[in-house]
Amino acid sequence: MDGSPRQANPVDRLTRPRRKTRVPAVPAWDTVKVLLRQCDLRERAILALMAYGGLRRGEVAALDVGDIAPDFGLRRVMGKGGHEASVALPAPARAILREYLMILVNHSDTVLRG
Repeated sequence: MDGSPRQANPVDRLTRPRRKTRVPAVPAWDTVKVLLRQCDLRERAILALMAYGGLRRGEVAALDVGDIAPDFGLRRVMGKGGHEASVALPAPARAILREYLMILVNHSDTVLRG
């Protein structure tokens, strides 16, 4: 080091390429249909919300009974970053949720949570 001012490295001005974001692995629809037939009712309701409604596991876990509109789907889903949205569910998903809610209401003394 001779005491002369250090020159900037020209490589520092380059931008690095972004890392590719990985797309999550999604099961084939045939696999989802097989799982829906093999699950118990609680698991089927969770899977229906995820498969038919596109909900993430945290969004499913945060749902309350009051968030469900039997003729529409979900009134309120809290997404990432506190984003609130309504989710329309197709008839098969609504039927599964309706069946699960009937069991919850009829067995309110029993907690059916995992």
